[in-house]
Amino acid sequence: MRKSRKNSLVKCKIEGCDRDAMYIEKELCQKHYFRIMRNGHATTLNRREGKEGFRESKDKIFTPNGYVRIYNYKHPLSVKNYVFEHRFVMYRKYGETLPPCELCGKEINWDNCHIDHIDENRLNNTESNLRPLCRPCNTGRTERSTIKKYEYLGKLLTVTQLSKINGVQVCRAHLKRRIDSGMNITNAMFSKNITHPK
Repeated sequence: MRKSRKNSLVKCKIEGCDRDAMYIEKELCQKHYFRIMRNGHATTLNRREGKEGFRESKDKIFTPNGYVRIYNYKHPLSVKNYVFEHRFVMYRKYGETLPPCELCGKEINWDNCHIDHIDENRLNNTESNLRPLCRPCNTGRTERSTIKKYEYLGKLLTVTQLSKINGVQVCRAHLKRRIDSGMNITNAMFSKNITHPK
């Protein structure tokens, strides 16, 4: 049982600890007693040690939707001390300034970007498998997507992606109506708006 520190003559049994044992039967000081209760072992979790702020224990968790989050309390993109591994890898490559979306060229930043897994495997967070995209390009790019795509200059693009091409004369909704009515893709994109010229 516990004994007062003043009356204790027993030292903590953990190597390198010179504290008095407060838990005499277990021969443990208060620090190591609670560390064993909390972690299952007497060694520290080393929150401030390890490469680039990683903690040695519990450094990765897997989310229900298949993403990997890593413990990194110092990282600018961390939320509650964890950062998504795919975002961590891309931040290491690009830093604060991201390049434009790889599919449509739209300017993106860390607040609105999506980091796309090219092979659709969320556990494959190698740099070569990741690319920064805007939200519409990321959500509409997969072949299993129900969003219809149209061929333009050898690429399959959604209506949203077509509407962002330089020189397009109409908004996305009007472009979709034109295509659905049977108009040629090029004419639908570059014909002037007759009904609402302004």
